[in-house]
Amino acid sequence: METEQVSEDMTLTSLAGESSYGSSSGERTAFSDDEEKTRVEAQELDVRKFAFVMALLFLVTFAISILIPVLPSLLLRIMNGSTSKAAYASGIISFATMPLELVLLPYVGALSDRVGRKPVLLFGVAGFAMEIALLASFRTLPMYVLSKYMSSVGSAFPTTANACVADIVVGTGNEPVFFGVLGVVGGASFALGPMVGGLIVSNFNEQTALWASVGLFGLAAFGIWFMPETLKNPHKRAINLDVINFTRLFKRDKYLTSLVATQFLINFTTVWHGIAYLYFHERLSWEAADIGRYLSFAGIVAIINQGLLTRFAIKAFGEYPTMKLGFISELGYLLVMTFMTKSWHAYASLFVGSFGWIAIPTLRAIIARQVPTSEQGSLQGSLSAMSTLQTGFGSLLMSLVFGVFSTHDGAAPYMPNAPFAFPLLNMITATICLFQSEKDKRTETEAIAK
Repeated sequence: METEQVSEDMTLTSLAGESSYGSSSGERTAFSDDEEKTRVEAQELDVRKFAFVMALLFLVTFAISILIPVLPSLLLRIMNGSTSKAAYASGIISFATMPLELVLLPYVGALSDRVGRKPVLLFGVAGFAMEIALLASFRTLPMYVLSKYMSSVGSAFPTTANACVADIVVGTGNEPVFFGVLGVVGGASFALGPMVGGLIVSNFNEQTALWASVGLFGLAAFGIWFMPETLKNPHKRAINLDVINFTRLFKRDKYLTSLVATQFLINFTTVWHGIAYLYFHERLSWEAADIGRYLSFAGIVAIINQGLLTRFAIKAFGEYPTMKLGFISELGYLLVMTFMTKSWHAYASLFVGSFGWIAIPTLRAIIARQVPTSEQGSLQGSLSAMSTLQTGFGSLLMSLVFGVFSTHDGAAPYMPNAPFAFPLLNMITATICLFQSEKDKRTETEAIAK
C-alpha cells in the first residue's frame, strides 16, 4: 500500500515538472516576457490533497454525466416528442433560473473564502441530489422546472471545487498543467458516465439511472466530510451585498479585464451545448445511445489532450502561443459542427478541435494567478456568475433560433445549424481579445520592470 502511495505521489510530481518559482517563497516583483504576472506566493504541490480533490471531482462529475443521455430524452418525452418545443422549454427554463445563480454564485464564492470550502461543497452536492431526486420521483414539467432551480443550488459545487483546485495549485508554477488534470478528470467521467447511463437505461429504466446518480451524490457528501480543507487561512472579512456585483474583481487592472473578456467570449462559444442533444437528434437522427457513445469518445480525446499534451505544448510553445493555436483549433471545430451532415463528421470535429482542449485550462490558470488565495472563492464565484449570465441569455437565443429553423412547416427556411453563427462570431472575437490581453501583459511587464 505504501509503495502504491509513493508511486502515485511520484506520478503527479513528475506530471507537474519542476516549479518555475524555484525553491524560494514569496511574491514575484518583476517579470520577463516569458513569465506570467502573479499576485500569489509560491508553494509546493500538496499531492495527497490534490489527489483527494480530484477523486471527489470525478465522483460528482460521474454522477452528473451518467444522466447526460437521460435528461434530454426525459424533456423530449415530457414535450410529447417535439424537438422544437423541447428546445424552447430548455432555453426558457435556463433563462428563468439565471437570476438565482447570479445572486447565489458570487455570494457562495465569497462565503467559501470566509468559512472554508467544505461547507459550501456540501451545500452544492445537496442541491444536485435534490434536483435528481425530484426528477426521479415526479417526471412532469413543473417538477423539471423546480429541479432546475435545485440545480442552481448545486452549481455552488463546481464553483467551490474550482476554488479548491486553485488553493492547491496556484503558486506551484505549473498551474496550466494541473488545471489540465482537472480537465482529465472531467474527460474520464464523460468517457464513462454517458456509457454507463445508457447501459442502465437499456437494462433497467430512466428512474434507475436517476436514483443511481442520487446515490453517487450521497457518496460524494460522505467523501467531503473527510476531505482536508484546502483553504489554509480563511479570510474573516464581512460579507455584504457588494459581493453580488460579480464584475468588481475584474476591474482591478487592464490585464485582468482583458483576460476575463476573453473568457467571457469563449463561454459564449459553448452555449450551443444546451441544444446539443436536440441538434444531433435533428441533424443526424441520433438517439440517447448515439449521444452517449459520442460523449464517451469526446471524454477520451479530452483525457489525451489535457492529460498528455498540455505540459508538452506549453513547454514547447509557451502559454500564449498554445492558447492562440487552441483558439484557431476551436474555430475549426465549430465550423465542422456547423456544416456536418454525417455521423463521422461529428467525430472528426473532435480531432480538428483537439488543441482547444488545452487552451481553455491554460486561460483559466492565468486568470487564477491574478488573485491571491484568500479571494479565489470570490473569483471563481464571479466567473461562474458571468458564465451563468451567458448561459441564460445564450441558451435562450440558441434555443429560439434552433426552434425556428428546425421546423418543417415552411414558416422559415430549414436550417438547424443556424444557431452556430453566434458561437462562430464569438470565437473570432475571442481570438482578437486574446491578442489584446497579450499586449496588455507586455505593457504591465514593462511598467513593473521600470
